[in-house]
Amino acid sequence: MSRLPGDSAIQRLDFDLLWCIVEMNANMFDDDKRALETTLATSRVCCTWRTSILNMPSIWARLIDLDHLHWRTVDFRHEIIRRSGTALLWVKANGCVGHHLNDPIRCAKYVLSTIGENWGQIQRLEAEITIDYVDSTDWEPLNLAAPHLESLNLTRPMRDFSDFLGRNLSLFGGNAMMLHTMVLNAVFTISETLGVLMATKNLVSLTLGQTVADRTTSPLPRVPLPKLAQLAITVFDNPFPGALLLYCMRIPSACLVSFSAMSIHT
Repeated sequence: MSRLPGDSAIQRLDFDLLWCIVEMNANMFDDDKRALETTLATSRVCCTWRTSILNMPSIWARLIDLDHLHWRTVDFRHEIIRRSGTALLWVKANGCVGHHLNDPIRCAKYVLSTIGENWGQIQRLEAEITIDYVDSTDWEPLNLAAPHLESLNLTRPMRDFSDFLGRNLSLFGGNAMMLHTMVLNAVFTISETLGVLMATKNLVSLTLGQTVADRTTSPLPRVPLPKLAQLAITVFDNPFPGALLLYCMRIPSACLVSFSAMSIHT
């Protein structure tokens, strides 16, 4: 790494402006292909920039991209987490492409363990995890309180969920009051979904898919969502679970509601 002249344009760049540029380029949700590579390259421009960027933990905290090829090395993973310090984390895992590509069990367990180890520090999470390949105990960290979580996009596809129903599933341990945006494209019963919503009463945008009926007839709570501005519910085969879920929500009259029914048989 070469040292640049003190009067070069790069050296004269205002630190606050540099921080803003680096922050924009480090958003892996806007640029999932290049955010990490761009930030690494920027940190190698010169000694001054490297020192500055290494002292920006919030930048590195937004690059926990478990899909990236770099994450297949243990040293790299530990280094990025170390650079993040105590900053709130953004985590993305939509296939675990970087490693365990041909081993879905190890892939799912790796993603869940990484999320679990940093759960209390995560601010934004987008993950797709196939439940067929993991035990319910692997989900236990997500049942803990999530006081800093603001955005969640969780996909939990299952080919056969009949043996999964009836288990005591929950999220957030009753505390995710900072959460304002949630996409829950996962198989949850009506009561489980309402339990999640009881912990997320400050939601502004909510998308639900794969809701299924309970096997019990226990009374269902009414859940107030006073800040909800956008609600989307998608059901498959049977519209009843989605309709009952909507009935149990207390939402503002101005909330925009979308109700989609797929593959409904007469």
